[in-house]
Amino acid sequence: MKPTLTQLTHLSTGDYFATWQRGGTAVEALHGSDGRCLASSLGAKLPRLTKAEMAAAHTERHPAYDLADQGAAARPELARRMQAAADLVAGGLVSLYEDGAAVVASRSQATLHQVDDHRCDCQDFLYRGSWCAHRIARRMALALGQPELVRPFAAPTSPQPRLSISQSSPAG
Repeated sequence: MKPTLTQLTHLSTGDYFATWQRGGTAVEALHGSDGRCLASSLGAKLPRLTKAEMAAAHTERHPAYDLADQGAAARPELARRMQAAADLVAGGLVSLYEDGAAVVASRSQATLHQVDDHRCDCQDFLYRGSWCAHRIARRMALALGQPELVRPFAAPTSPQPRLSISQSSPAG
């Protein structure tokens, strides 16, 4: 079954973040500036983007990029992180919890970061102790009223394994 392109976002890096439908399953993919599929969820092989598809993605601008431009004007030292945060939001890589905390996927590594008002568990935040792209992306998603909310993770409760030690009684 041929996949159908349902969403395409042009990232500030020049790459494209795409969502495809294949047999009722959504597959997310990263495409290079030449349209070639670089990576996809579920390991799906996807077609190269056409020039027309890539041109259409340039005309659509996610509102996160407007926030990034405003933020970069106010805080020029954070301009690069603002753009990276907008890429995360536009790519759908931010999931908000009901309490305002978030899980933000990393673009550079296959990791998820826990983010709240005051911290992030990424290396950039741990090194600088300040604004990382993940914290900015969380704030952008909140400001844009991102609708996707996830409930906090709760580990399933399972009975604890019982350890039974029996002593054999001496034979008498």
